[in-house]
Order: sequence, then structure tokens, then C-alpha cells
Amino acid sequence: MDAKIVNAFIDAAKVVVGNYVPQEISIGTLAVVGKSYPSEEMSVILGIIGSMRGEVTYGMTASVAQSIVSKMMGGMEINEMDEMALSALSELANMISGNAATNMSKLGLKIDLTPPTIITGQNVKFHTLEIKALKIPLMSGVGEIIMYIALQDIPE
Repeated sequence: MDAKIVNAFIDAAKVVVGNYVPQEISIGTLAVVGKSYPSEEMSVILGIIGSMRGEVTYGMTASVAQSIVSKMMGGMEINEMDEMALSALSELANMISGNAATNMSKLGLKIDLTPPTIITGQNVKFHTLEIKALKIPLMSGVGEIIMYIALQDIPE
């Protein structure tokens, strides 16, 4: 996967998460994880179609999700991931992915995003079948968010 595309997602995540978590967002070690990868306790998946196809997944623990959602809601205490909290978590994934799509458009790539799907629970494995995923750990002041990007070019 082209580094410019990876950076489009990293830059978007830093900006969006940085709006809610005041500490600097740092990037851990990137790794190609292959055609399958594990879920986190809370995972949000968005499909990508257009100049490229595949998916992006944002995973985190429930406590990290609660902390970020709390900050998104102006400091309101979040003790459980109810429907409103899940909606906010979906919106976080939409904002990151939308910003990444804007960044990619500057590279001449047009992508569209599917609505997000949230998977809760552990010990779930995602399979991309034919696309290798790249794991990108994002370290924030409230904990780690794992971003998995599995994209491939569409032949012209």
C-alpha cells in the first residue's frame, strides 16, 4: 500500500482524535498483519469503494471508547456503551474516514465510504480474503486505538 494513502489515514486520525484528546497522538510500529486480523473489544468497520476498495477498522477497549465518547459529548460521563455512545463512536470513525477521503482526493483518488458497522466483544477475527491489512497503532492520552487498513487499487 502506498505510503501516501497510509499517511492520509494517519493524518486524519491525528486531527480528529486530537480534537477530543488534548495530548499528542503518536503512532506505534506499523505491521502488515495479512488477510485476517483480530477484533478489539469495540471495533468499527467502514467499507471503502471507488478508486480503491477494501475496508478500514478502528478498534479499542471499551474504556478507551468511553473516554473518547465522553470527550466528544462535552465531558458527559459515559459508564456504558449505550445506543447514544455507540452512535458517537460511529461518528468518530466517520469523521476520521471522511477526512482521510478528503486527503486522498488531493492525491487524485476518489473513494466513498459505507455506513459504519460496530462489532462488540472479543475473540472475533476479521478476514479480508484477498487484501492484506496494515495495522497502525495510535497512542493517545486515553489509550490505544488500533487502525487496520485493508485496501487495494481498482484496475482501470
